[in-house]
Amino acid sequence: RVVDMPDMAQPRGKQYWRRGLTGCWYTPVSGIWQSVYLESVPVDSPMITRVHVTPDVDKGTATIAVSLDRAPAEPLSITFGLDMTVEDGMTPNRPTLFTASMKEREASFTADMRGAAHDDPFAGVRFWSPEHPDLYGLTVEIGGDRVHTYFGMRKIEARDSETFLNNTPLRQRLVLDQGYWPKSNLTAPSDDALKSDIEWTLRFGFNGARKHQKIESPRWYYWADKLGLLVWGELPSAYVFTPSSTRALMRTMEEFIDRDYNHPCVITWTPLNESWGVPQILTDSRQQAFARQMYELCQSLDGTRLVSGNDGWEQVLTDVFALHDYAQDGGELREHMADRETINRVGMCGKAAWADGAIPDDDIPFLLTEYGGTAFDNKGAQGEMGGMATWGYGTKISGEEAFLARFAKIQRSVYATPFCKGACYTQLTDVMQEINGLLSPQREPKVDPERFAKLNRGEGIEQAG
Repeated sequence: RVVDMPDMAQPRGKQYWRRGLTGCWYTPVSGIWQSVYLESVPVDSPMITRVHVTPDVDKGTATIAVSLDRAPAEPLSITFGLDMTVEDGMTPNRPTLFTASMKEREASFTADMRGAAHDDPFAGVRFWSPEHPDLYGLTVEIGGDRVHTYFGMRKIEARDSETFLNNTPLRQRLVLDQGYWPKSNLTAPSDDALKSDIEWTLRFGFNGARKHQKIESPRWYYWADKLGLLVWGELPSAYVFTPSSTRALMRTMEEFIDRDYNHPCVITWTPLNESWGVPQILTDSRQQAFARQMYELCQSLDGTRLVSGNDGWEQVLTDVFALHDYAQDGGELREHMADRETINRVGMCGKAAWADGAIPDDDIPFLLTEYGGTAFDNKGAQGEMGGMATWGYGTKISGEEAFLARFAKIQRSVYATPFCKGACYTQLTDVMQEINGLLSPQREPKVDPERFAKLNRGEGIEQAG
């Protein structure tokens, strides 16, 4: 059963806690809005409850952690089938088999992905990246239970003011993706709709998405894995700081990481956004302690990914220096990002960059993780909203040429900032009253994706004002 209330202590993301719509908050979705399924399990032997795979790109190995619902009465043989995935991404093809003995409820095993023989399909590890989203299928069998999953050999780290993917410097071109649809709200109308959104994202020249304030359907992460899209996994926010809100946020974050641990597309966890749910974090030591606790929770459950502690501003503890700025004038944005030391001291977008007592570390990469958000003059959109005022950032733009001219100037400022190692554009689609998407709610492009993609990659921005 699902209990859903208009409760500000409940992690709810962009679902408004009152009737109607306001600002950037949308119609709430009650009940079960993701897929539910039944699974047959053995009754006379332990059941596999979890398979987590942790890749080690540097050593060429993968550690397979298996959990059972109970300890076996006697040691059980556990069999692993491992191979490059076939088209459906799940069923191993000509698997390499190895066996081990499992004596306790939880155990870990390490597979050498480099292969032991010349004809082994793993001779030479295939790494996962947006350019080459190679996946390995995995079958685990013990007693009467068998599960199929997959994983990717992928490494993400932040050091020396850079982000590295598989030990190669990475510039992130992200898009803010809310994951709403016109009639079904948070529920995708089909699996093809999930896949199509990722295809649009790639077509606009992005190599990643910040799935904003939503834990998406596992099929969306699957298509990101298959098509090669980097993902920031973000916890939906609560909007008050209470014992019940902190417990709910911690539990949801833990379940989020547990469920989506094996997806190579996910490179960053975001437990807090713009101080939502921790409104006094700038000066309140308890709220700062909670932010540190959420950061450490993510790191303790998954040390393979980065954590953006409080994305946007008022950072406490973080692996990336992630700030937001919606300046619509290229020159104004350039002034805001003129000097990293000044940003450390005064922040951006009218907000402090760091909470009191937090010591910034210039070795962590700086990313502009929300920018753009340019409002389009969508004819008829206000009528569709029942007369409610539509909004976005800046003076509304009419037409493709005016939009691309403004975007080119903004992009020039982003690329001209040497310490800025990536950015996240707001946003992929219009959502209800918010009309700053590159696509309409029906997924119709408002600008030429190819022209936008060139500017997104920094091409042709030299002459922009």
